[in-house]
Amino acid sequence: MKLYGMTNCMKTLKAIEWLSANGIAFNFQDIRKEGIEEDKISEWAKKAGFSTFLNKQIPTWTHLYPKERMLALNEKYALRLMAQKPALVKRPIVEYGEKLLFGFDEKSWEQNIRG
Repeated sequence: MKLYGMTNCMKTLKAIEWLSANGIAFNFQDIRKEGIEEDKISEWAKKAGFSTFLNKQIPTWTHLYPKERMLALNEKYALRLMAQKPALVKRPIVEYGEKLLFGFDEKSWEQNIRG
């Protein structure tokens, strides 16, 4: 299992706590410190659609110029923008087998990860 997030993100910390408490091994990548490849973001977009994980609820989004926000409605531009500004990716992200989950929702994780 691979977990992507930011160590300063409360939901990422809750996800780490939940995985640890449930004895689930995972590899963690801090996308703020280590970045995230545009290829990985493109892979997620093919599986889930980029709008699923484009985080518009944060200051990074609201501080974009209006023209940038309009351009981000285009998938190619949005993917490039998320690679440049990883905070725009909804966190945490977990890759588990063929499953891909965005954000931390304990009930959803319980169903999808623990089965």
